[in-house]
Amino acid sequence: MKKVLLILLLLPAFSQANVLEQICKDNGVLKKQQFSENILSQVDFDSGLKLPIGNLFKSLGNCKSVESSNGEMKFEFEQHVISGKYALNNGQLTSIWFATPQLKSKNLDQLFAALKGLKHQTSYYYTSGKKKFEFNGSKKMYVASSAKLHVLDELKSCIKKKKCSNDDVLVLRKELKTSPSGELQSWPDDSKILVSSAANLMISKSDNTATDLVIDYLAKKKMKKFRSMQQRFIDLYAPTSKTFGPEDYKKVDLSKYASSGGEKESTENLCMLILKLKDSKELSINTDGIDKFERTLYKGGSRFGVLQKTYAWIDENKNWNCLSVTLNDPNGVNNTEASKIISNIVL
Repeated sequence: MKKVLLILLLLPAFSQANVLEQICKDNGVLKKQQFSENILSQVDFDSGLKLPIGNLFKSLGNCKSVESSNGEMKFEFEQHVISGKYALNNGQLTSIWFATPQLKSKNLDQLFAALKGLKHQTSYYYTSGKKKFEFNGSKKMYVASSAKLHVLDELKSCIKKKKCSNDDVLVLRKELKTSPSGELQSWPDDSKILVSSAANLMISKSDNTATDLVIDYLAKKKMKKFRSMQQRFIDLYAPTSKTFGPEDYKKVDLSKYASSGGEKESTENLCMLILKLKDSKELSINTDGIDKFERTLYKGGSRFGVLQKTYAWIDENKNWNCLSVTLNDPNGVNNTEASKIISNIVL
C-alpha cells in the first residue's frame, strides 16, 4: 500500500486525455510512468515501446493532435493519420496498439510514380472498381515466397477433388526439414501436424518446411509436382550439396545471391490467383498490418534482391480489390521505402 501511495505522490495523475495528448505533444517520446507495471513487466520499455513508437512518430513528422474515445485513438500528422487502440488503468496505459499509418489524401499516380522512382526492376498490377494501374503487369519476375500461392491453389484443388483432406495427418520427417523462414524446422523429428495447420504456416509464416510437407503430401496424392523449397535453396546457394538443412543458411552469404534464381511469376497472375483463393482462410491470418477492411488477404515474399507483396481486400462498397507489386534488383531492394509506398497505395 505504501508503494502505491508513493507512486501517486511522485507522479502526475494521468487522465485518459493527458496520457495521449502528452504522447502527441512529445511526438512519441514516451515516459515510463505513462505505463502500468503490468505492461512493463511483460515488455522491455526501451526496445519494445520507446524505440519503435518513437521511430514511428519521427518518420511521420510532428504530431498535431489526437482524438480518443472508448479505447479508440487517432493521432494526426501533417500528411498522415494513425489509428489505434489503448487501455488505461488508474491513468496509466496497460496496452497500446497502432495501425499502419494512412495518408490523409492519396494520389495514386504519384504513389505509383514513387514506386518506379526507387529505380528497381518494377512490376505492379492494381485493380479497384474501374481504376486500374499496371506497369509490366504481365512480365514474369522473381517473386520468392509468393510462389507458395501456387502450392495453396493445388492443395485446394486436391481437397475439392476429395483426394486430400485438411484433417489428414502429416509426419515431419527429418529429411524434409529445411532452412527458415518458419518454425517447423525446429520441431522434433517425426512430429505430427494436420494438413490445415501446415497450410496455415506455409502462408501466414511463409514456413519453408511446412511448404515442403505440403508439396510432399501433394506428390503422394499424385497431384502437380512442385520443386521443394529445399531443392530451391540447393539451386540458389549450394549446387554441389544434396541437402540444405535447418542451419545451412548460416553457411552462405545470402547477399551474394541476388535476384537471379527462384520461381518467376507476373503481378497480374498473382492478383488473379489470390482472388481465385479469396475463400481461403490461410490468407487472412497474416495481413501484413493491413486491418482497415472487412477482409484482407495477403501473401508476400522477400530475399536479397527480391521483394514481392500481393494483397486483396473488400472495400466499403463490398467490391474486391487487388494490388501486387514485385521489385527485383541485384544490388538489393529498398524494402523499407517500398513497403511504405505499397501500404499507402492499399490504405
